[in-house]
Order: sequence, then structure tokens, then C-alpha cells
Amino acid sequence: MDSTYLIRDVVIELLEPGYDIYKLDIVPGKKECKVRVLLDKLDNPYGTPAIDDCVRYAKVLRNRLTEMAAEGLITEDFSLEVSSPGAERELETASEWKRFQELPMKVLYKDAAGTSMSLVMKFSEEKESSSEWIIENVEFNVNQGRYKKKMKKEDLVINIPDGSIQSVKLYLDYNVG
Repeated sequence: MDSTYLIRDVVIELLEPGYDIYKLDIVPGKKECKVRVLLDKLDNPYGTPAIDDCVRYAKVLRNRLTEMAAEGLITEDFSLEVSSPGAERELETASEWKRFQELPMKVLYKDAAGTSMSLVMKFSEEKESSSEWIIENVEFNVNQGRYKKKMKKEDLVINIPDGSIQSVKLYLDYNVG
């Protein structure tokens, strides 16, 4: 079996309950295999594990990878990085938007004219061929003139067609405008 698959299986197998893999990069090289794990902490509002969580997992994983190298299953030369995806993590799917829908997100999308737009919004719901978002009262939107205190609720709702969203990230600078 390819060592990449062996490493992937061990990375998943060693996860403690309450954790998941946000992203896993395994880059085999001629001399060294690079393993990068971004941990997701499922019970954290931002999905962000503490440094101690990353250190504990890295130690367990490094020990197992070292055993695998000694058994000849993977190269002896590997580097390992275990970290958090960051508080302003990228959210790529509607299921991730739903998981964090109570939090503001910076959404980069193309409007009907094809112009790139960037707003801080909360995810509301997924529809048949679009997603519904609510513009948030944050300094970023106020400074762009996209949020005014006297706006009607219906003016704060944006439906973005599927395929128009370019990126979504959690947004931390949640200062009320």
C-alpha cells in the first residue's frame, strides 16, 4: 500500500473524540515526506483547538509515524506539522457555513454584473440554486456603505447564486458600526 494512504489512515485513527481533520497535506518527496495536519475541534465555537491540543496530538502522531518508519512502512525522514486552521479559517462548503452560521463570515462573491463583492454576513440558509446571507452591522460593511442603521430587514438579505461565491472565511473583527 502507498505510504501516503498509510499515513492518512493513521492520522485519522489517532484522533481523539471531539476532533476532526480540517485539512491534511501529505507531500512525499525523494528524501523527505512532509505531513501537515490542521486539527478541527468540534466543540469550539470557532473550531479552533488550543496549542496544547495540537502538541498532544503531534506527540502521539510523531511516535506512531516513527514506529512505522522503523517497520519500513514509510520513509524515516519525515517532517510533521500539527496546527489549528486559524480563527479566520476558510469555509468551503454549505455544511461548514451552516455549522458556523451564528458567526460572521467575510464572503467574497461575484454579483449579477460579474463584479467581485466582499461583505461580512451570516449564513442564513441553503436554497435550491443559491444561498441566503444576512448583511451584518460591522465596521467593514458600514465603511463600504453596505450597511445603514435604518435599513429594512429585507434589504439586508442577499441571495447568492451557486457558483458565484469565491471564498468564505470566518470574520473576527466584529466591531459594531
